[in-house]
Amino acid sequence: MGWADKATELGWFDQAHLIRDFKRHTGVTPSEYIAVQRSAYDRAEAAVSAGFVPEVG
Repeated sequence: MGWADKATELGWFDQAHLIRDFKRHTGVTPSEYIAVQRSAYDRAEAAVSAGFVPEVG
């Protein structure tokens, strides 16, 4: 995923700010969040499980 483009699209100044704020809120980076979602759920389940961060580790 293009985090720089997503950051701009969502109104952040740059990618670093988006990632820092996301990690502060969720405890994981956006890429870690997506990886855990993909490993824990099939595509349909992940789409409706927004906001859930499975324990990493």
